[in-house]
Amino acid sequence: MGTDLTDAMNEGFNRLFDYISGANSESIAIEMTTPVLTYVEPGAGPNCNTTFTISFFTPTIYQTDTGPPLPNSNLIYIENIDIGNVGVREFAGFSNEKVIISQAAILENQIINSNEIDTDTSDNWFYAGYDPPFRLTNRHNEVWTRVVDSNKEKSNLKKYLRK
Repeated sequence: MGTDLTDAMNEGFNRLFDYISGANSESIAIEMTTPVLTYVEPGAGPNCNTTFTISFFTPTIYQTDTGPPLPNSNLIYIENIDIGNVGVREFAGFSNEKVIISQAAILENQIINSNEIDTDTSDNWFYAGYDPPFRLTNRHNEVWTRVVDSNKEKSNLKKYLRK
């Protein structure tokens, strides 16, 4: 919880990086995957705490009934995420809070103005970062917002969705 997206992403990333670096029940290193996903649940007002959930996806080898090794920290947990259908906006370059929030707002407006699909009723959204910090060019980022069909033509929905 907090009000700063960049601080939350850095803190969450560092905790998860410790986990995949061996701070787990088997003391083993786990391969890093992408994207690093940040789920944003905005607070009720401009200075209210927002809930940020930072996630790493587990490599395929751990996508079993037993799952990956358990974390040593109680600040980290293993869960399955049902993201559902999302509208996606891709953008390049280095990201910071201002850029990410701006891109999320543009996506929301594009969906609203499309008159073809609707966002869900929450103000929650995702940021997906795909690149390591040392990559200087050809960086790939996305913001996602959950969308619903609202009985519109499914062919129109496909234009905007990535599952």
